[in-house]
Amino acid sequence: MRIGNTVRLRRAVDRYPHFIAAVGLVGTIKAYHSYYMVVTLDAPLVGAEEWDNAIVWNEEEAPEFGDDVERLSTGRFANLDF
Repeated sequence: MRIGNTVRLRRAVDRYPHFIAAVGLVGTIKAYHSYYMVVTLDAPLVGAEEWDNAIVWNEEEAPEFGDDVERLSTGRFANLDF
């Protein structure tokens, strides 16, 4: 996966105590590294306002990213390496 890919959540993503992002939510990958991923959601998610409506996978959570999301499209910038 790359920056710009559109993804959908395959399973709920829990960021207690702030929010739980439900299965099926769609967003765009804004950051993608081996240790850090960010997906900005298309629809507002109550509790995620502090993170600009994004879900972050930190170094500890990064190994779960591939199980948490499925790629829907390659996106506008997906063919570029960052």
